[in-house]
Amino acid sequence: MHIDQIRVLYLAMPRTRPAEFGTRRLTTCETVLVGMSSSGLTGWGEASPGTVPDDASEWAHGAFLCLKEWLAPELLAADLPTGESLQQRLAHVSGNTAGKAALDIAWWNLKAQLENRPLAELLGSTLTNVPLGSVFGVQSSIDELIAGVGQAIEAGHQSIGVKFRPGWAL
Repeated sequence: MHIDQIRVLYLAMPRTRPAEFGTRRLTTCETVLVGMSSSGLTGWGEASPGTVPDDASEWAHGAFLCLKEWLAPELLAADLPTGESLQQRLAHVSGNTAGKAALDIAWWNLKAQLENRPLAELLGSTLTNVPLGSVFGVQSSIDELIAGVGQAIEAGHQSIGVKFRPGWAL
């Protein structure tokens, strides 16, 4: 497919509840959206490595800059017949896996639209349902954490991840 246009959008959305990571209190959720267009259709992907580079070396604003300055220009006006051809064009850029993944996701989403096939089918999936899961950041209290976990279980979530503080051993 011939890549006609790539849009890179940086979003900082307010969190309904601030998240606490160590000494940081995060009030926004930051992410990057990538729109890749061909033949009048647009596929979308997302890079959401987090707001700060604390758990890994990438973060949303860094992914945005790398996408805008390096990765997206490598693919603009290119002919990319396969997902592998996309990866090969980006291979010389070290790291930046979140930005590369956003472009890869957008390419697959676009390919599914161009072929008028469900993405899951295109990727070879036979699943008809996807199990839900939740992750809970550090909460204000143990009671708030337990209530949230209980609501997720009642809603049918099959996996629960929790972050907790020192002194919260039960």
